[in-house]
Amino acid sequence: MKKSIWPKVWLVIGFILLAVYIGGMVYIHFDYHSNPASMYGSTPISVYYILHTVFFLLPSLVCFLVAYILRRKNKDK
Repeated sequence: MKKSIWPKVWLVIGFILLAVYIGGMVYIHFDYHSNPASMYGSTPISVYYILHTVFFLLPSLVCFLVAYILRRKNKDK
């Protein structure tokens, strides 16, 4: 029986999202503290951290979970 590549695809997507999350968090931190406050207004940095987490970390975790489930499903067959 032919092995499915979908678990690997989901895993790669998860790692890409995780890398973007980590890189974005570093960028947000340094950009927030190095630019004048007028660029960000009165928004605290924690809001940007939460938004970045929702947009990148949660989908990354979902991709890892789907990859794990598909991989386990393929091993059971």
